[in-house]
Formats: sequence, C-alpha cells, structure tokens
Amino acid sequence: MNRSLRLPLTVFILSSFSTAYAVLPYDQGGSEVFVTGTGSASYNDNVFLVNTKEKGSFIFDEIPGLEVDYNTNADTKGILTSKEDFVQYANISHQNTELNHTDFNGNYSDDKLLLDLDAGFNQFAQNTRETVGVTQAGVIVRNDVTNVTPQSEWTLSEKTTLGLGFNYNDNHYKTAGFQSLTVYEVPMNVYYEVAPKLSVSAGYRYRYSQIKGNDSTDNYVNVGARGEFTAKLHGTVNVGYLERSFSASSSGSNQSELGLESTLAYDYSEKTAFRLGASNDFTNAATGNTEKVLSFTGGATSKLSEQFTADLAISYSETHYAGIQRTDDYVETTPTISYLYNKYVTVSASYTYRNNASTLAGVKFDNNVATASVTVRF
Repeated sequence: MNRSLRLPLTVFILSSFSTAYAVLPYDQGGSEVFVTGTGSASYNDNVFLVNTKEKGSFIFDEIPGLEVDYNTNADTKGILTSKEDFVQYANISHQNTELNHTDFNGNYSDDKLLLDLDAGFNQFAQNTRETVGVTQAGVIVRNDVTNVTPQSEWTLSEKTTLGLGFNYNDNHYKTAGFQSLTVYEVPMNVYYEVAPKLSVSAGYRYRYSQIKGNDSTDNYVNVGARGEFTAKLHGTVNVGYLERSFSASSSGSNQSELGLESTLAYDYSEKTAFRLGASNDFTNAATGNTEKVLSFTGGATSKLSEQFTADLAISYSETHYAGIQRTDDYVETTPTISYLYNKYVTVSASYTYRNNASTLAGVKFDNNVATASVTVRF
C-alpha cells in the first residue's frame, strides 16, 4: 500500500467503526474514544542479526494512534485500536519505513455463553531468529500478519463447559527468499469442574498449515486442567499426543511427539506476581521447514510504588529443523521499568538481550537493544 495513503485510510477505518458502534445498542455501557501516541528512541547494536560485520544504529519510532472502547460497562464489549508506526534509522536511512498495526478485541458473556473475538492486521519490518542466514547483508525482512480468532464457551450443566474456536493466521512475507504461511486451527475442549474454580479438561486440536511445497496437518489429543490450583497459583495446562502428517505433494515424513501447553501465574503478594509458560509443538520456519520447538517463558512484575513498576521477561527455546542439520538454542531477556507520570502519560526504559546459539555457524548472533519511550493516552 502507498505509504501516503496508510494514515488517512486508518483514520477512515476507525471513523467507520466508530459510526457503526454508535448505532449498536449500548446496554447502558457507553463508548469512549482515545487518542494514543508513543515516541521511543533505541539503540540496536546488531540491526541485521548477523554474526560478523555487525551494524548498529539509533532507531526512532513515532506511533500515533486511536482507540475506540465500546460498551465499556456492559455484557458486550469491544476495543479497536489502530496505530501508524513511523520508523527512522539514524545511519541506515534507506531502511526507514511506515507500518500499520490495527487490532480488535470484542467479547460477550452471560450466565450460559462466552464469546470472544480477536482480529488484527499488523505489519513488521525486523529480522528475527527465523530469518537469520537467509537474508542478504543489509536487508531487513518485511512481513504482514493477519489473524482472526473467534472463541466460544457454552455452559452445558452446572459443572460442564464446552469450548470451541477457530484460528486463522496468515503470515505473508514481502521479502524474497521466505515462504508465506497460512494456518487454520480448530480447538475443542470439554471442561468439568472438580473443585470450586478448578476444572479438568479433555481436548482435541486440528491444525492445517498451508505453505508452498510443505503443507501439513496436525492432530493434538490432550488432557489438562485450568483455574486456581492453589490460593495463589492459577492458569491452564494440558499435555497429550501430537502428530504431524504431510500432504502427498510434500517431501516431509510423518512425525509425532509429546505435546505441551502451559500458562501459569503465581501471585506472590499484592504487588508482585510471577508467570511461567511452556510449550512443545510443531511449527513452520520462515524457510518452509518443519520445526520442533520446546519453549519456556517466565517473568515477574512488581509494583514498586504508586508510580513505578518493574517487569522482567525471559524466554528460552530449543528448535530442531526437520530435513537439515540445524538446532538452535535461543535466549531473550528484557527488564523494563515504567513510571506513571499521571493518568495520561507513562515513561519507560528497557533493555533486551538476544542470543542464538546454533549447530549452524552462520546463524549464530548476539543482540543488545536499549530503549526509552513515552506513551500518552487521552
């Protein structure tokens, strides 16, 4: 899309949604429109994520946006946000770009039914572990991601709930050398309450991944639990049998493994909380290869005072590529401190460290990024 048209188009889309919301029933919930904006300055010491001849640059982002909150106090709620990110590099100005991020979340709930819809269109211009070793020197990878994820839960009886959803995700690469990927996913779960605020589950997930020359189908049968495991520990966890099969035109061979999905939070105190996630799953590399990925995420958030908040995010993944001799061990950590100046303005500073250790020498890298930003919402 022509850059000069993106911002006017974004404003038009938001205005259209605002008009549409105005004619919908309010349920005495009301609507609000906010103007948002973020300005940030960062220094990235390895913009292209290479292991030799690293190139660093100061990067400046100006991100104006709008937010529409619909029926904020009602059973039916929705939040639509759209932002335009103007990215400028201090000493590699030919990489300057403009990116759009538009997202919607809406939900409805009553005693018997819960409906939730997430949808978005997001443009990215950044290199990742996936793109290392494929791009030419001096290239930043561009891709557009579109997602639509409706989810529902029905209360069948006093203790039984049925969950059904559909996930659509399209990752379209604008840079040559990468394989665009479209994923269709249908998760189904039955939950049975075994204690107040704690349910066990039995589930099945169907997933079809459409990628040039390597289409695949995943079947995941699992059991798990969700809710409050203790007074302070809550979240979801499931484990089961995961199988990937390939279309007749694909060169891949069927594979299976132990599947795992877990998201847990521990409320240490009123001001401090810890989080932990784990996953073992198949996915697809940007090159089209099947990957087996075991990942762990962790972190902590602490409210140091009425104005200061500290956060630490840590992640680790072990990725095995099918069909080639490559295994990556990737680590990323980001401490952040935020200062709430007033209800309209937040100031924050963060530091991100990334490291990719691999059996393939050409894709190893280290990366350090320091960022300071100011966010407004009014």
